[in-house]
Amino acid sequence: MYFYNYLCCPKCQKDLDISVEKKSNHTIETGKLTCVGCGRVYPITGHIPRFVESDNYATSFGFQWERFNQIRYDSYTKSNLIRNTILRRSGWEKDHFNGKLLLECGCGAGHDTEALLNMGAKVLSFDFSSSVEQAWKQNSQYKNLLIVQADIANLPIKKEMFDIVFCHRVIQHTPNPKKSFYSIAARVKKDGDMFLHSYSTRLKSMLHYKYLLRPITKRMSLETIYKLLDRFGPCLYKLVGLAIKYRLKFFRKIIPFENMDSLVEKHNLTLSDEEKYQFSFMVTFDALTPKYDKPNSYRTIRNWFKDAGFDHIVVRRKKPVVVVGTRCV
Repeated sequence: MYFYNYLCCPKCQKDLDISVEKKSNHTIETGKLTCVGCGRVYPITGHIPRFVESDNYATSFGFQWERFNQIRYDSYTKSNLIRNTILRRSGWEKDHFNGKLLLECGCGAGHDTEALLNMGAKVLSFDFSSSVEQAWKQNSQYKNLLIVQADIANLPIKKEMFDIVFCHRVIQHTPNPKKSFYSIAARVKKDGDMFLHSYSTRLKSMLHYKYLLRPITKRMSLETIYKLLDRFGPCLYKLVGLAIKYRLKFFRKIIPFENMDSLVEKHNLTLSDEEKYQFSFMVTFDALTPKYDKPNSYRTIRNWFKDAGFDHIVVRRKKPVVVVGTRCV
């Protein structure tokens, strides 16, 4: 019940009354939330408050994470890859998360969620897609977690309440990244921190097979793309492996498939050969299928932070773009 104090009506921002139908362990399994202002009713199903329709622009992520729901979890690969990526990109120590109230923007299947919880954060997480189902399934044992299905541009979450707002690999997949940024930035409390990751507009980033193919693939059904990758993937996977081996960077970028073997080996992930291939398949599918892919420059994002009242702004990376800042007003 603790996290429900941070929810509000996404339409009028008023408080919500909770009606519990079924409680399971430490969470509400089914029930409803009723706005005290406008009277709108939002259901709680499967332990998840729902503020959007299930069919939306993020359908590809629900499709994706239903099929690849475990393979990126540190607990599954018996590694600290996700945790260490978060720490490296943010520049924060593990203790920076301990005991902090954190808003995770776009949880996907919940692999970052697991890492954040294991570093001691109290996490309120949301996603627009049905991937929230998998995120809850994989993380339901944690008591310091609430997962919500919600729209990043119309959040059912109170403003200026969170010690950390964390947005990793998400904002470029929204219809209006700038609007999405200001929406989540408003949830950072004074002296709170924000972490934002975005794809980059640098030429090296844009010269990639996905930007050549996306005008076609984003109009195709997810099932069709999945079948095409399933048919041609094994051959393309091997070709990319050869391009990497012989350092043929150009071909590496234009062959429409990923090969994550070097990353798996570098971080000693406990994946079988088939799982290595599935990992690469998943990353390829993720590149080709989102409805929106709108990268931004680090200068643009840095200016967003300034305009939103942040200081101590640090551009951690330029490709991809990673910016962190502390809100001063």
